[in-house]
Amino acid sequence: MARAGAREDDAPVHPLVLCAIDADDRAADVLAAGRRLAATGAFAVVYVHVARVADPLPALHGHALDTAPVLAGALQESESDAWVREAREEGLSLLREAGVDDEEETVVPVGEPVAELNRLADERDAALVVVGAPDRGTIGEALLGSVSRRLAREGCRPVLVARSERLPGSGGPVVCGVERDDDATRAAAATAVSLARALDAPLVFAHVVHPPAVAVAGAGVVFPPDHSSDVLRAEREAGEQLLADIATQAGAPDAERVLLDGPPVTALDRLACGRGADVLVVGCHGRGPIRAALAGAVDRELARSAGCPIVIVPPACA
Repeated sequence: MARAGAREDDAPVHPLVLCAIDADDRAADVLAAGRRLAATGAFAVVYVHVARVADPLPALHGHALDTAPVLAGALQESESDAWVREAREEGLSLLREAGVDDEEETVVPVGEPVAELNRLADERDAALVVVGAPDRGTIGEALLGSVSRRLAREGCRPVLVARSERLPGSGGPVVCGVERDDDATRAAAATAVSLARALDAPLVFAHVVHPPAVAVAGAGVVFPPDHSSDVLRAEREAGEQLLADIATQAGAPDAERVLLDGPPVTALDRLACGRGADVLVVGCHGRGPIRAALAGAVDRELARSAGCPIVIVPPACA
């Protein structure tokens, strides 16, 4: 089997997508998203399961099993090699049980999931890493983080959070949330432009003008914020300029630009779902896990609750 994304004679090189499948109920979402992206003809897709180790040995990390024929010079037989081979075989069995076909390319690295997914994404120059949506877990789980949450902050490639409600590559627009003019937003905009071009999809840049706020005075008395017409007019003008600047910097000055009102997560999700978006792209501004768990973060909340696929662009991509 030819390596995904590799050139064979004059065949076109397609961006590579790594689909991370684990032994959970989100595997079906990841598999469906990968197949839909492959069906567009714009992406090469590889399905990955990382075989975890309880007490990892440095020598075992970085070993991976491709479905391509085994070449001469393979690892020599030893106790550790046999253990790695058994872990790989179990990983391949898990991928088959999840529904991955024999003709679809797979790879089973052994090690810590986030580190191995980052290593593969870097080695194979992946355009996206696809993961399942994180659960609405306990505070402890939120503080410790799941693989999807950690990849959103520690990943080296954009992370697509797959959802069963809607699949990417379904013919809708690519929506990009624009928070402010910084490296994270510019990286998200560049990712959105690349995805829109690959999927031949319309592109929409959206900015939430003024999320609700309250002023607290005295013994718990809450007063509404000052929403004078002059303040709102200035905020909308600044928002329009921000969208124009980001779209121009991303090389898409003619893309549609939309101003939104309300809580950022709700407003962006409503726009994306209402437009039947293929994906909603947002940048990750690198909040630490404790701050994100206590104060909330737009990318984290969208990953958990949005009704369409979300692409989170980690800080390293900026």
